[in-house]
Amino acid sequence: MVEALIFAGSLALLPLPDECAPRVEDAVAIWWFQPLERAPGATVSLEAYWTDRPHSFERAPRHCVTDIAFSPEGILQFDAEALTVRVADDAPASALVTLTGRLGDQPLEAQIRVVRPEQAPLRGNWRQTGATCADGVMPAPIQELVFDATGGFSVTWTPFEVYKDYWGTYRFDAADKAFSAEVEGDNQRPANLDLSGTASVSGNELTLEDLWLGDPSQMAAAASRCTYRFVRADAPGSTQTPPTEKLGTDDVTVNEVSADPAFASGVIATAVGLSGTVAGEQRFYIIPFMAIGQAKPDAGDRCKISWQWHSGFQWSLGGGGSVREGRVVTEFHCEPGSQKPRSKCPHSTLTRQSTPDP
Repeated sequence: MVEALIFAGSLALLPLPDECAPRVEDAVAIWWFQPLERAPGATVSLEAYWTDRPHSFERAPRHCVTDIAFSPEGILQFDAEALTVRVADDAPASALVTLTGRLGDQPLEAQIRVVRPEQAPLRGNWRQTGATCADGVMPAPIQELVFDATGGFSVTWTPFEVYKDYWGTYRFDAADKAFSAEVEGDNQRPANLDLSGTASVSGNELTLEDLWLGDPSQMAAAASRCTYRFVRADAPGSTQTPPTEKLGTDDVTVNEVSADPAFASGVIATAVGLSGTVAGEQRFYIIPFMAIGQAKPDAGDRCKISWQWHSGFQWSLGGGGSVREGRVVTEFHCEPGSQKPRSKCPHSTLTRQSTPDP
């Protein structure tokens, strides 16, 4: 069932007895999970989050993050007013810095690894923009190809939260451009992968030649020989560029709920921001009711929505409109309200295309 929600309104968040305490029991304080890889000069936010389950996060007030320290010192430059750290321009390559602090009465700990571009030329999150194969095959575009600085990689056609299609380790020789990869695990791995060829990077563009990364629509197909073209997912002008905040929690009031009973995967919502957003700002949400096991909200309800930014699917709306990225709701809590809808919108039919546009 497709639900298209429109949120509007401007209600103040009720004060908490202790705003630096989690809203739910057994929540833990986090910055991030895996070590971040950042180049000299990069800036990282130290805003922290509460989480009590996978993929569910609630941003904490900034002033609740205290007692910040780094080990070793001298690699990160701390801006207390902005609550950010900057990797020093002369930071040594491969340096691993451990950050500690407190969120309320709970400890925080995370790591940042310094990576210079010349150290790992392939490092980054890449999105396929095209492919040319010797036998004329057109493989499904890969929406997320990730290389890290420690030799790990993953391939994902339709990213969702932390899901990956297959992953493993890779080797790259910048001198002769030789590239090879070995799969170590998977959720779905097409047969007859051929992961040996060449790789080259020019600015924000990556080219992989003479290999076969597979196609989820042809799981048993014979390997082809292809040249793949990718662009950095966070490059200027990329349609996959996420917002500065990749997760958050918003307070909203439901304005309208519309449905298409023929669809049963998720919804797209439009909202006016309250907490965490600018009043009057409209936002889109994708709410996978079947995944999070909750009934849809009703018009007039006041809801607190936790979300993560997600790219990969192509969501098509009736009338020719479409959305290929947005805020995917991980959890929401609603209280019945009496506010009447302020505006109407046409009911839209949403479908998920199995092959996103390149």
